[in-house]
Amino acid sequence: MNKEVSINAEASVSDTLWKEDYTASFVQLARGTLANARVTGSLGLPFIKLTPGKRGAVRYRKSDVEAWLTARTYKNTQQAVVAARNVEGA
Repeated sequence: MNKEVSINAEASVSDTLWKEDYTASFVQLARGTLANARVTGSLGLPFIKLTPGKRGAVRYRKSDVEAWLTARTYKNTQQAVVAARNVEGA
């Protein structure tokens, strides 16, 4: 599995944008985890920076979040282990 999620090329400008708080709640991660992941790229979750600066407004496309979750969905633990090894070895 590729850890990076490509930006949804079919996402339209009218695709629903979620605030950071809502996105964090939806994916059940701390808001700080999302903030750190934006800096490090560790989660590979695409985001939109609406305003410049350290405290600038950030949004997530609903379709990108759903695609990111789908890419992390497995039928058994072994699939997840193999996927993690592939990412580590890449």
